[in-house]
Amino acid sequence: MRKSRLMANTVMLTAVGMLMRAVGLSFQVWLSNKIGAAGTGLYYLILSVNSTAATVAISGARFAATRIVSEELGKGRESGAVSALKKCVGYALMFGLAAGVLLYSSAGVLGSRILNDARTVQSLRILAVGLPFISAGAALSGYFTASRQVLKAAAGEVAEQLARIIFTLLMFGYFITEDIGKNCSLLSLGSTVGEIISTILLIFLFVAQKDKKQRKKEEKVGMRRITSVAMPLAVTAYARTALTTMQNVLTPIGFRRGGDSSEAALAKYGKIQGMAMPVLTFPAAIFVSLADLLVPELTRAQVNGRRDFIAHFVSKVLKYCMFFGIGTAAVFIAFSGSFGSVFYSDADVGKYIRLLACLMPVMYMDTVTDGMLRGLGEQVYWMRVNIVDSILSLILVWTLLPRWGAEGYIFILYFSEFFNFSLSIGKLISISGLRIRGRDVLRSLAAAFGAVNIALLFVRAVCGGLPAIFTLCAGSAVLIGAYLLMLWLTKGILSEGRRGAQESAIVNILQRW
Repeated sequence: MRKSRLMANTVMLTAVGMLMRAVGLSFQVWLSNKIGAAGTGLYYLILSVNSTAATVAISGARFAATRIVSEELGKGRESGAVSALKKCVGYALMFGLAAGVLLYSSAGVLGSRILNDARTVQSLRILAVGLPFISAGAALSGYFTASRQVLKAAAGEVAEQLARIIFTLLMFGYFITEDIGKNCSLLSLGSTVGEIISTILLIFLFVAQKDKKQRKKEEKVGMRRITSVAMPLAVTAYARTALTTMQNVLTPIGFRRGGDSSEAALAKYGKIQGMAMPVLTFPAAIFVSLADLLVPELTRAQVNGRRDFIAHFVSKVLKYCMFFGIGTAAVFIAFSGSFGSVFYSDADVGKYIRLLACLMPVMYMDTVTDGMLRGLGEQVYWMRVNIVDSILSLILVWTLLPRWGAEGYIFILYFSEFFNFSLSIGKLISISGLRIRGRDVLRSLAAAFGAVNIALLFVRAVCGGLPAIFTLCAGSAVLIGAYLLMLWLTKGILSEGRRGAQESAIVNILQRW
């Protein structure tokens, strides 16, 4: 009964995460159609600058909370975990306030001279108000993740997204205009309101939980321990995020250098980053959550010296991540045109989805690999790889975009992801004993190839003349079913009784969550 209840909770958490991701994607589609590709591109430029400020605001606080709280709980020191959280929140607020003041005071220069668009200034100032709340919320979320209270961490994310969407819908109902700068300000205000509400909810959940427990003498965790974990990650994160922001800022500039007008450059950037990528990364929601959950689990295993468990665990997780990624890519390749027409009524978006679909398996696996490296204490190496990757991408953006345009940008995305993943997976193999079997890769590719052909034959035979939405749903369902069946027939997924014992470690981890 206990195991069934725990598994049910795990399934419920995954379902909630996917549901909120679906809500967010629906809102993104509605928003892109409302403000246009150029407005979407401008807003994503604003967000790229804000992401640098948010990185400074957090400064490694979330990871420090997750790592140190996991260590304290792994040693049975619950009061030490609470002490670690308090120190992490104080640390985060110090950086969050500093980042907010800095962004607010420099918004004029950043908007007018760096982004070359004065319409972004007001949005940057609005987003600056939310930075202290982002930093405190990150530390609280790290605590709940480490203490396996993932429903509470998820509640903060759900509250943020719902508040942002509802507030934005209300504001757009009254104040939307033809001025994309003002529309971006409304979006920024909605984002800030969402962050404030999310953080208030997380604080309430922590206080309510603490009041129910017997008060014990608190074991102190020093601030030096917090900074020793957070600051190395923070410094490298500053560099990486700043380089990524520079890359995003230079992308529309590169399109303009190639002959596009300012609005056309923003529209091209918006179609790739603000319209195609949200659709492609939607299935990655489960792996983003999994990457966070792996940190405390692998930290505990490492502290307890369970090397065999680590090797087995990371091998199985990456194997199923690969199966999922290749199957998802097959769906996007087969029905890219339908995705573009159903979601955005834009053939260009469908083209970009098709061109980027093959990148998804690597992107999903890289997300999980990064979480594993952080869980095994290799966060500094992970950030160094990201910094080198960002430098190379920045150089390529400056040199290739004026000549190759959007195709050059897609090439850069592929180069960046493969370069990053190859170094990350190499490190994971060396420290964990990860085993990758070539036959699993070939089996999955063959199953995907067969499933795509079966689905396309089904669509031609059954769906001719029917609405695009029906073709997309029916064809995707047939493709996924055929893919899973062929994996099962070729023993790629659980098809032998003896595999049950091999997979028990994964099931046990899920049950604990």
